[in-house]
Amino acid sequence: EGLMQNPLLDRHWLKRLVGMPSETALAASAMVLGGVFDRHPRLRVSFAHGGGAFAFIAGRLEHGYNCRPDLV
Repeated sequence: EGLMQNPLLDRHWLKRLVGMPSETALAASAMVLGGVFDRHPRLRVSFAHGGGAFAFIAGRLEHGYNCRPDLV
């Protein structure tokens, strides 16, 4: 069951306002922490929704990457 199937998002247009940007940020985060861009340095990717919430959590991801090598 994915984020968009969460019943908490059924009201207030939250699937569009919160769910879609969150899923975009999740995808971008998985690619960064999964080393996709390290393995494919010439890869160019465009994320929908302006990258979602990724720009707002990038610092948090960097901190996790530097402090928790087990996350990578």
